[in-house]
Amino acid sequence: WGEDGAALEGNTVYVIPTGKTVRVEDHCLRLEEQESHPRRQPTPSEIDIFFKSLAENSKTDAIGVILSGKGSEGTQGILSIRDQGGLVLAKDPATAESDDRPLKAIPTDLVDVVLPPQDLANTVYTFIRSPFAGESPSVRGEARETSFPQSTLLRFIELLGNESEVDFSHYKPNTLSRRIQRRCLLAGFHDLEHYLEHLQQSQQEQRLLRSDLLINLTQFFRDPDVWADLEREIIPQLFAAAAQKAELRVW
Repeated sequence: WGEDGAALEGNTVYVIPTGKTVRVEDHCLRLEEQESHPRRQPTPSEIDIFFKSLAENSKTDAIGVILSGKGSEGTQGILSIRDQGGLVLAKDPATAESDDRPLKAIPTDLVDVVLPPQDLANTVYTFIRSPFAGESPSVRGEARETSFPQSTLLRFIELLGNESEVDFSHYKPNTLSRRIQRRCLLAGFHDLEHYLEHLQQSQQEQRLLRSDLLINLTQFFRDPDVWADLEREIIPQLFAAAAQKAELRVW
């Protein structure tokens, strides 16, 4: 293990020292003392803390891999990676010495691909070496811009709209482009035209692509505590403060 603030290097395995957590900051590793929490209070695991910082630092370039291990460590962190448009892989539980972690992660619908160990590295390599990933490298973790033909993008939007009655035309073109290119690679294609042909024939792939496009927006609706707070605290205040016959807009 290097010192606090050490720059990340390729072909290197880093092991977290006992009693420490590690974060990624400006493509450097930051060591911190583990925080003490009151008894019975849930505490984020070291891998969740690391994944969250990786997502914030690397955005769409972040790749998280869930390997063997006990417990559910990593399931919160992969949500951060997916929210930023990164890639999440999991080891096939059938090949894991301890399958708790992959079995907890896979049902979240946040894992892009489940593979045996020998295929995980190949998938990561294929992803980072793809023509899409090389179009315009990201700078200091900022989301890369994509060169996606507008006419091709409209064809994807039309197809998804016809099949699901969801209008994606109001989404940011760059966000749509990155997510479509991402699914194209994960489906095993390196050409958008061939992927579009596959998409037209595969209801399953259409579902997966829509899930990728909607993941950030729909996450809110899966949080019952947020809805309870809205009903109990926020909405009554909005109506109480509004004048009679006033217009109240929520978006």
